Amino acid sequence: MPAENFYIALHDTASNLIRFPYFVDENDPHPQSRTPGKGLTEYVLKKGDPLYYNNETNKELTATGAVELIGTMPLLWLGVPLKIENKS
Repeated sequence: MPAENFYIALHDTASNLIRFPYFVDENDPHPQSRTPGKGLTEYVLKKGDPLYYNNETNKELTATGAVELIGTMPLLWLGVPLKIENKS
């Protein structure tokens, strides 16, 4: 399946870092590991539910301060948490 923009993020609870072992993006460079903040990745990890992010959800989530955009604003973004024993 072709994917021009796709990444896998892992939350290393021992070091409290978000790591990006796989990252392909047409616009943004591979990010460094970081402490969890208010990015879309952290939002999905915290909620534990998939998120289909578009212009409407952008307005809603940024207006409430739930997320802060990191990198280029996507037209559409899909985040799906991978779970092991009910933990994202």
